[in-house]
Amino acid sequence: MIYSLKTRHNLKTQLCLSNQHSLKPQHSLGEKLSSKMPIKVKTQHSLMIKFGALFFVLFFFLVSESYGQSEYSKKLFDLYRSGNTTELSALIPQKPAKIESDTTLYIRYLLTDDGEKGLEYLETIIKTYPRSIFAVAAYAGMYLYYTASDNFKKANNCIFAVENEFPGESIDYFFGDTPPNGDDD
Repeated sequence: MIYSLKTRHNLKTQLCLSNQHSLKPQHSLGEKLSSKMPIKVKTQHSLMIKFGALFFVLFFFLVSESYGQSEYSKKLFDLYRSGNTTELSALIPQKPAKIESDTTLYIRYLLTDDGEKGLEYLETIIKTYPRSIFAVAAYAGMYLYYTASDNFKKANNCIFAVENEFPGESIDYFFGDTPPNGDDD
């Protein structure tokens, strides 16, 4: 059969219109490209996805290791244990900030004699800086406050929070006023 140009154009137009109204799902561009990709390119593409996922997992674990208990929180607690309140006070900025840092809040907690005010500092650390390097120490302080006030449910919640949020961390270091080796300075 021989068609004229006008007939061919009409057939193409009818074909396009019928495809638009069809209920058959159209293939996406990715599926079209994927089906036309050579096997070598498909393998490279899947390897790139796998390496990207591996990189993400490694990055997540490296970043998550930076959260939790740190040596700095232990150093500040050791200064408190040894009675170096002047050295701790010197670490607090002279001009108060609009929002205090987690370090300043923790030092203020260590220096206060008011239990309610200390609890406010610790709760602010947990609320404002939930993944702070002082979070484990803050939960330890809250645990001590709640056990002293016979609120054992909240005290246990502090232990559970450390176990869930910071696996492998322990709050035992921050208990008591004596150094962990039992020596009094």
